[in-house]
Amino acid sequence: MDTYKAETRRIIRRFLRNRIDFPDCVVGLEAALAKFVPELGEDQMESLRTHVLSNNDAVMQEMARRTESSYQTDSGF
Repeated sequence: MDTYKAETRRIIRRFLRNRIDFPDCVVGLEAALAKFVPELGEDQMESLRTHVLSNNDAVMQEMARRTESSYQTDSGF
C-alpha cells in the first residue's frame, strides 16, 4: 500500500506542477490502481478507497483552480 501511495503522490505532484496534463494524470492514477489492487489484501481495501478519494479530491480541486484561473484571464478580471 505504501508503494501505491508513493506512486500516486508522484503522479499528482507532476500534475500540480504542470508536467503532465489532466488526461495523463488520470491514466497514471488508473494504471497505478490496476497495478496494485491485485497485491492488496481485503484488510487494505478501506485504506485504498480513502486514498483513491483523496487523490480524486486533489485532482478535482486543481482542475477547479485552473478553470477559475482561465476564466478570470479570459474575462479580463
